Amino acid sequence: MKDRIKLIQNQTNMSQQDFAKAIGVAPGSLSSVYSGRTQPTNNYVQGIHHAFPEININWLMFGEGEMTSSAPREADPTLFPPSDETPAAGHPFEALVPRQEVPVVPEVPAKDFDKILREVKEIRVFYSDGTYEIFLPGK
Repeated sequence: MKDRIKLIQNQTNMSQQDFAKAIGVAPGSLSSVYSGRTQPTNNYVQGIHHAFPEININWLMFGEGEMTSSAPREADPTLFPPSDETPAAGHPFEALVPRQEVPVVPEVPAKDFDKILREVKEIRVFYSDGTYEIFLPGK
């Protein structure tokens, strides 16, 4: 799948950073997929589907069929009114130019998910003469 993702990027003439932004993933994450360190997740498939609806999902995920859908999807005009946006004129893959920018959602590491927030309850300072002091927050 990583080779097919790279092919989409190359055919849209987008830099790796611009392509990552268009599909809503971090550029470093995309680099890890290209190098083979990580596998593409469902976020990649969804991001590519939203940014490039002409890409055949079966081709993207499994390498089956053609890269782009042979017939454009029919849209109900009441659900999707015509857009004023026009693709880049004269571009050989103008159908693949992204229609919208997908926001990048930061990934939260699983290890921080269950962390309990802790607060300082008291601070004790012990001195060499055997005495100590207690400091309480807010006092």
